[in-house]
Amino acid sequence: MATFKLHSDTATVLENGSKTGNVLLNDSLANQVTQIKAGSGSFMPVPIEGVTIQGIYGFLTIMSDGSYSYTASTDAAERLKAGSTASDTFTYAAVGGGSGTSTLKFTVTGVNDAPVLTSTSASLNTITEDQTTNSGHSVSSFLSSTDIDSSALRGIAITDLASGNGQWQYSTDSRATWSNIGAVNDGSALLLRSSDYIRFVPNGANGTTANFTYHAWDQTSGSAGAKVDASTTGGQAAFSTGSAIASITVTNVNDAPVAQPSSASGIEDGPPITGQVKATDVDSTTLTYALVANSAVGGSVTVDAATGDYSFTPAANFNGAASFKFTASDGSLTSTAATVTIAIASVNDGPPVANTDNAGTYADTPVLIDVLANDTDIDGDALSISALGTAGHGSVQIQNGKVLYTPAAGYTGDDAFTYTVSDGAGGTDQGNVNVTVAPIQSDAPIAVSVTFSQGANGYSDAIDTMLRQNRASIPFADASFFRSILESGKESQPLLKFGNVFGSGSGQIPIGATILSASLTLEVTDGSASGGSINRMLVGWSSTSTWNSLGSGVQINGIEATSTGINVGSISKGSHAFDVTESLAAWNAAASTSAGQNAANFGWVFKPTNIDSWDFNSAQGAVKPVLSVTYTQAGVSLASLPNVSIGAVATAHENDGKITFSLSLSQASTHDVTVNLGTSDFTAKSGADYGATSSSITFSPGELTKTFDVNLLNDGSAERLEFFNVQINSATNAQIDKAIAVGKITDDDVIVPPMPAINASVVAVHNISDATKYDGGPGYGISDPSGIAYIPSMGKLLIADSEHDESPFYSNINLFSLQLDGSYAGNYSLTSFSSEPTGLAYNPNNGYLYIPDDDQQEVFWVSPSNPSVKLGSFDTGYLGLLDTEDIKVDPVTGHIHMLDGVLKQMIELTDRGVFVNSVSLPSVMKDAEALAYDPTHDVYFVASGASSKIWAIDPQANILGTIDVLSSYSPTTKIKGMELAPSSDPNDGNALSLYVADYGADQQNDGRLFEIHLGNDWLFNW
Repeated sequence: MATFKLHSDTATVLENGSKTGNVLLNDSLANQVTQIKAGSGSFMPVPIEGVTIQGIYGFLTIMSDGSYSYTASTDAAERLKAGSTASDTFTYAAVGGGSGTSTLKFTVTGVNDAPVLTSTSASLNTITEDQTTNSGHSVSSFLSSTDIDSSALRGIAITDLASGNGQWQYSTDSRATWSNIGAVNDGSALLLRSSDYIRFVPNGANGTTANFTYHAWDQTSGSAGAKVDASTTGGQAAFSTGSAIASITVTNVNDAPVAQPSSASGIEDGPPITGQVKATDVDSTTLTYALVANSAVGGSVTVDAATGDYSFTPAANFNGAASFKFTASDGSLTSTAATVTIAIASVNDGPPVANTDNAGTYADTPVLIDVLANDTDIDGDALSISALGTAGHGSVQIQNGKVLYTPAAGYTGDDAFTYTVSDGAGGTDQGNVNVTVAPIQSDAPIAVSVTFSQGANGYSDAIDTMLRQNRASIPFADASFFRSILESGKESQPLLKFGNVFGSGSGQIPIGATILSASLTLEVTDGSASGGSINRMLVGWSSTSTWNSLGSGVQINGIEATSTGINVGSISKGSHAFDVTESLAAWNAAASTSAGQNAANFGWVFKPTNIDSWDFNSAQGAVKPVLSVTYTQAGVSLASLPNVSIGAVATAHENDGKITFSLSLSQASTHDVTVNLGTSDFTAKSGADYGATSSSITFSPGELTKTFDVNLLNDGSAERLEFFNVQINSATNAQIDKAIAVGKITDDDVIVPPMPAINASVVAVHNISDATKYDGGPGYGISDPSGIAYIPSMGKLLIADSEHDESPFYSNINLFSLQLDGSYAGNYSLTSFSSEPTGLAYNPNNGYLYIPDDDQQEVFWVSPSNPSVKLGSFDTGYLGLLDTEDIKVDPVTGHIHMLDGVLKQMIELTDRGVFVNSVSLPSVMKDAEALAYDPTHDVYFVASGASSKIWAIDPQANILGTIDVLSSYSPTTKIKGMELAPSSDPNDGNALSLYVADYGADQQNDGRLFEIHLGNDWLFNW
């Protein structure tokens, strides 16, 4: 028998969709719906004509007969995301064969609703034409849109571009990389999320306006960075019906002119060469031109400032590659210098000059005479012997470009002959040769002295390294500087050995010799009150040995090294000789063969005794160690021997023709004293700057002085002061005292005027730590400035900050761009390769900015226009440097000059980090932090972080002047960066200013920038 029973009903419906049905169809003995309610609400009656009631997600209309219609159209339904579901439940009451209640439940599925743009335009921040690496704008910063769907994502679809003088780019990886947007349209729109970035990249030369058109995108289809069809909009599409336009304005910036290199030709001693220098400028057609001071090589030049017309007059007798440099200016900015190269063809200026030669020999002993060694030719032509006269008491013949004189049998006395020298171009001259033929000496040499120095006289067997406890596995075979120090965890022990000193060859110590004396001469670059000891090594090592490989360094225990050694004691900066006779005697006595003696020679360890360190040049350094040994095979005493020395000479000009060195004996000898000596390269190179020469000079009994000439060459290249060495390689019957003299050559092609008087005054002080003016990260400006470089093509200063990545700043920004008046121009991040930049230098020869990093002991180079990208680097640790600080570049040589504050050295390197030279800084400086360079006067400005003073020094570190104008400022200045650049006052013409960065207290926001006027005679002209 049937009974009254109600059953629940369910149905599904899409958002904005409808559903119909009848709740009574599945009920038993029910014939009328009497009441209805939504959710937990109250019942309401259902009349015959029906009633409409609102649920959560839709509206239900129900009739008393149970029929219904449901539409899912409330706001809650509209907010449903596509594919998400929700339930809307109603309860109804029915009667018939009884009464009761049941439910009607709708499952509503959401569909997508297109986003809606609420603004049809957006203005992006104005940029300048030079901001080609700007950080762009996040999409969220300009997108104004709504989306009724719950938790809808936001983005844009770019459908049109107007790029003006540049291009649009986008980034989907937080600006790590950028891509060009390229062509877009409705059918191929670029999709970007609200977190993505877009930027406009100007062409770097012109201002413009640009824009792009976009629709809002809800990310329900497509992916960021892809291009999709966005022609269907509104409704359930992913794209808004409306579109918007975002626009940007790019303002013009004055661009520096670009000077163009060119070439010309002329003839030696001919008329002036004329032409016109060239430059381009995207902003201006009106340019002025200026000659770079001291840039003319091989002559003199004038340049018309208005037209660029030049007239180059070759120097007398000059031929080869002449040149000069010029710059172009638009009135505000100056170009990087360009070079005009002029090929000067040679003509024969005249015959060679044959100078008188003097030679000596013994009876029945031929002698080979280099008669051409002191002959000259104004053109620098290669000379040869074209004819010989006859000798009165002997015979002569040409042998390998020299003359072999053979005295007649048994003859002693004076003789002479003539020779003819030819320049190969028709010029000849006749020279005289005087020969003294002495009787044969019956006694062999009573003593011999020999000298060993790396690179001189063909010697290359010196090896050295440094064992460093805090670099325990790193060898220092290429270090230019050694330090001996006993410091907890940082002990440093240099090792040095002169190998292969025993043997039967020329310049070696033979078997059977008795060592009379031996001295080791070192160039000490920083002294000590207690320098430790020099102990003879007893175990083997090599240039690749390390602290670890030798078992935690060397122990002076009688096993690894002798327990007693040479006491260094208190030692000052300069050249010092140490008596190592005991060491040479021990090695000499160790074996009966030269091989055994050499095998016993393990060199020395420089053992420190306390924290008071001392430093000296290595065999790779500027002034190399020298070992001088005197030995005898005739049983003579040392006291009976004279000392032979080579004297210092004055600086010579390259056109002087020669440098004459003097040799002297400390006392007259009763035997012939024969001295063998020769030249070796340092910064001056044989064949280019001087003629390589070796000679044997004999002091006859009673003679005390002799001379030795080295010919100078003019290579036509612009160069700074250069050096070469002359070394006494060996001496018979004398002890070598001062073995080496330095020849100094100045370049006549580079005119260096005297330094003007310094009349310093502070003309501006800028608080560059002010975060409201200088953007160094939230709440900070330029806090710890550590280096300054002026970029002429930009007309701006770049300032590094060495501590900006540390507490309390924690910022990636560590390079700033400033106008000369101190106003802020922009910032950059170097942290992808350098977190502690300690200096800056601009190299006009290659256009690179050089950045040293003390923590990494490395120097990087970048483009000044995009300094965040490393282009290359070189290591400084291999040189033995301890504290890489500020650097500057000499535009004449292109070489880098770098400070080491701990070693108190200024080191000269090539632009790829190859060691060239070094000088010790004045002892008045406690360290060295900041460097500026004036190439016109060849003057360096050096500052110590421990003082407010600035010292002007010459290339050999002699103090020329002192600037003391910052001592009165509070707090006390700590100078870490300097640069010479044009004055910030546009009315000062080409006046020069010294810009000084005050580091202040470490890791505090207190940086300052001073501008110092040096005086009216200091001009910026490079």
